Amino acid sequence: MKSTYSKSHNLAFGTSQRGASLMVALFLLVILSVLAARLINVLSDSSRSIAVEVYGTRALMAAQSGADLALVKLFPLDNGVGAGCGAVPTSDSGEFADNAGLLRCSATIGCQQQAIPDAVGSVLYTITVTGFCAGGGGEEAIRAERIIELEARGLSL
Repeated sequence: MKSTYSKSHNLAFGTSQRGASLMVALFLLVILSVLAARLINVLSDSSRSIAVEVYGTRALMAAQSGADLALVKLFPLDNGVGAGCGAVPTSDSGEFADNAGLLRCSATIGCQQQAIPDAVGSVLYTITVTGFCAGGGGEEAIRAERIIELEARGLSL
């Protein structure tokens, strides 16, 4: 079977299409570049949000460690009598020096005590602890703060 198109027709068809593939290639290149740039932004945002979450968790752990320290001072482990809020330190950053997980973290401890009128010898302690962690530097610095408050009741037997 013979082709119905002549050589001159094929030549004319080929010359009229010259440069179209270049335009398609440029269009695809631009589209792929935009998609790649957007993907890089999404990945960057994702990694920063994970870092913020990690520092927030570390700040919460610092606050909980400070609360544990305050409770140990209020209620000594040897079943001795605690000295009340006067024995509770106000800052716990020195305690974290040996703990790599809480590096660059601190805890600020506040303690209030009040006698419970209906219960003779009972004291209500309100402990407020602020855990703070920081990392990075400059504009990329991440700072996280978590505050916990707990109440504990001391009994005199």
